[in-house]
Amino acid sequence: MPPGLGDVHVDRAMTEFSLSYGNDEASFIAEAIFPMIPVAKESDKYFKHDKQNLRAENDGPRGVREPSREASYGLSTGSYTLGIYNLNDLVPDRIRANADQPLDPDRRCVRNITDKLLVGKEIRAAAIAFDTADITQYTTLTGTDQWSDFTNSDPLDDIEVGIQNVRTKTGRMPNHIAMGAAVWSKLKFHPQLIERIKYVSGSGLTVAQVASIVDIPDITVGLAVKNTANENQTDVIANIWGKACLVQYRNTSPAPESGGMGFTIRRRADREVRTWRENNPQGDRYEVELSYVFELVDDTFGYLIDAAVA
Repeated sequence: MPPGLGDVHVDRAMTEFSLSYGNDEASFIAEAIFPMIPVAKESDKYFKHDKQNLRAENDGPRGVREPSREASYGLSTGSYTLGIYNLNDLVPDRIRANADQPLDPDRRCVRNITDKLLVGKEIRAAAIAFDTADITQYTTLTGTDQWSDFTNSDPLDDIEVGIQNVRTKTGRMPNHIAMGAAVWSKLKFHPQLIERIKYVSGSGLTVAQVASIVDIPDITVGLAVKNTANENQTDVIANIWGKACLVQYRNTSPAPESGGMGFTIRRRADREVRTWRENNPQGDRYEVELSYVFELVDDTFGYLIDAAVA
């Protein structure tokens, strides 16, 4: 009998592909909302000037012998303490020696740990930036005001209210908007915005087009997801960033005497990877560590549109 396929080929793991999941790093927007400040120490203080420089004083005109009036300012301090976040896993020698191509247990170990740490970091950022307990300048939309109601809602007016709220409280024009994926999925199809740019190719607006409509230099959309199921249970995948829209003044070049809603204060090294040998069982243990804190310096540089969509 002539040979069949089962005689000439023994199934084995293909080397061209293996299935994996994970967020692209571009999906993470924590440091788009909270720009990075690298520091050397785990804790320190920073100075905070008051808003006396926005006051108009009695500056004159004055007579020939009349002295000028003193105009002073107030100064206080804030402080930060970095959080240390780390995870580790073991790659036994026997696992490494017996792994088929294209599996790379060492690389997968480090990537798995790093992915988990970045998901945790994104969750912490969202818990501040999209929380009305932290961003105290906000509105909560309900019913027909929510942007998922294409007939009655007015997203342009809601965003403009946020822009003017930040400007009148800080003297700075907002330059950034962040929103969750669920908000963007409705806003890009909203008739009010599409009407502003007629004859648009495609079925919805782009981020750049919406930014031009609302006159904000930059818009970012939080696309990262998380698995909320317990280990070994059926996966439950959910958006990390909720149904809110944040209008903010974002300072991407922090310096003395500058403003901003908040920052990611972190060690100068973005992440640290350590490895050491273990003997029972024999193998290499990998540890990945992130050191950071999201410091909300002044929430009046932000305005939150909560429950923007149903």
